[in-house]
Amino acid sequence: DEVNRESAADELTIAISYLLMFAYIAVTLGQFNQCSRCLIDSKIFLGLSGVIIVLFAVGSSLGLLSYMGVNATLIIIEVVPFLVLAVGVDNLCILVQAFQRDIPEEDETLESQLGRVVGEIAPSMLLTGLSESAAFF
Repeated sequence: DEVNRESAADELTIAISYLLMFAYIAVTLGQFNQCSRCLIDSKIFLGLSGVIIVLFAVGSSLGLLSYMGVNATLIIIEVVPFLVLAVGVDNLCILVQAFQRDIPEEDETLESQLGRVVGEIAPSMLLTGLSESAAFF
């Protein structure tokens, strides 16, 4: 079957692209101030969790489409993971940059600051995701 052959051939490409995006997130979102805090400031776990969330989103969408009876095509198998990765990384960068630039209000807890920042940024993240998805579908 052509779908199985092509998807097996692209597994390495997809794995490498996800690893490169993980490294990109860790480097670009990090704030390197001291060498002793390199692993903390590099946001390795943030990058890893962002890529894992994207992997779960791709897996659940492919599972849902399969459950609904949509035949898996090469476009679904090859394009959707990269599109979801691009949208996910873009939204992650927007959110972290907005949180880093935000100045907390007086006596504001971390949870309320994060909620306020997400409330300000969520509409732009939604519109970005919708417009990028509409452009590719």
